[in-house]
Amino acid sequence: MRTTEKPQKSYWVIGGDANGSMYGGLQIAENIQSHGFKDTYSSEEAPAILRRGIKLNLPFDKESGTYGKSKASGARNSILNVWDMSFWTTWFDEMARNRYNVISIWSNHPFTSMIKMADYPTVAIQNVTHFDGETKSMSIDEKIEFMKNVMAYAKAPGFDFYLIINPAINILAYNLHYDV
Repeated sequence: MRTTEKPQKSYWVIGGDANGSMYGGLQIAENIQSHGFKDTYSSEEAPAILRRGIKLNLPFDKESGTYGKSKASGARNSILNVWDMSFWTTWFDEMARNRYNVISIWSNHPFTSMIKMADYPTVAIQNVTHFDGETKSMSIDEKIEFMKNVMAYAKAPGFDFYLIINPAINILAYNLHYDV
């Protein structure tokens, strides 16, 4: 971050990459919000930890629970929010403001809510069922498109998006991306 005085006071952010520029812009905005335009902001910063992330245990459906206790109140209450884009935009915007750049989603078996296979057409879960029986109408094609939009929104500010799967014994990690 740099402040120049001539020809008029100006604030500059120079980043090593797009994410660095975004974080610098966020920092300048926070500085100005706290101290106004009268101060000079000149500093050079780099993250001490390059990958800063959050682990989110996430059920996609009553039939596609999360890693850990699927019947916990957090899991029971979150299913319908998972399929609401405002949940994701709010989540990623807040993560960016707090300088996170990795999201890991933990689920026992999310693929029945995210893919369809020609050889097994009945495997894909149609609609979204909450633990209390409430259902949101959503086809597997709509779910796939929705997850593409979530990943595209995550990609824009530079998030790495990981899906961690716990099938009984093995834990597998996938760095997911649709062609967005």
